[in-house]
Amino acid sequence: MTLIYESSNGERFDLMQSPIFCQNPEALAATDWKYTASAGPGVKPRISKIYRPAKEYSLTLAVFADDADEFNTIMRKLHEAFEADVRSKRPGKVWWGDYYKPVYIVATEHAEFDEDFEETEETVTVIALSQYWISPAKGKYRAAESQGTEEWLDYTFDYAFDYKKALTISEMQNDSMFESDFALTIYGPCQNPVITIGEMPYALTVSLGAGERVTVDSSTQTIRRTSSKGVEENAFRTWTNKENYIFRKIPPGRVAVGWSKLFDFDLTVFRERNTPEWI
Repeated sequence: MTLIYESSNGERFDLMQSPIFCQNPEALAATDWKYTASAGPGVKPRISKIYRPAKEYSLTLAVFADDADEFNTIMRKLHEAFEADVRSKRPGKVWWGDYYKPVYIVATEHAEFDEDFEETEETVTVIALSQYWISPAKGKYRAAESQGTEEWLDYTFDYAFDYKKALTISEMQNDSMFESDFALTIYGPCQNPVITIGEMPYALTVSLGAGERVTVDSSTQTIRRTSSKGVEENAFRTWTNKENYIFRKIPPGRVAVGWSKLFDFDLTVFRERNTPEWI
């Protein structure tokens, strides 16, 4: 199996390969539900709420190094990454194969350090605000040079509205059992882009120049605009049509995707599982 810790700044540490070895990776696969129940005289017992709270995990990391310089370097980088995530309030990620879980490392404890062999055991406390494992699936949709004439499309399965040929139809497959969060990145140049996913139009009132982009993230409920020079700014006000909830999750199964094909966009769906696929 592969187990990688990725800090919020993108630095990655392989936790199953020298000089770091995680001794109990299976601890991360633990999962549980919490519930509230009601009962009383003359009242039939029932569960009124089932939910999944934040969960704490304990991992044991064995660190082996060839010399003192290598040992000190890896320990420094590892703890700087943990600290940066906590101080910036931006979670890192634990990757289990193709699935990740956003986490913070909030505590560390050390066993006795063996100076002769430059090794130690470190127990870290991992906090996951969500117990779900996430597998991102990215689709790329690109503009066309010409659109042809308008004709109504006779689709093989029904939708609550009609499409015209000017609205190019593609399909995506959301393999999750549940509705999924997403990141929708639209690239300029374009004017007031509209993308229909399933029966939902995702529309922004924005003018993007060449090299600019805007990203809608349902998991954080943010809309961010990035300039051609890489400068980011809040673009929440570009969502002007409040009748259509722009952070609505993507339904499971086969979903139609329609747009004018006058601009490029990427759609990343964050599929969730209770446990990662075992490798």
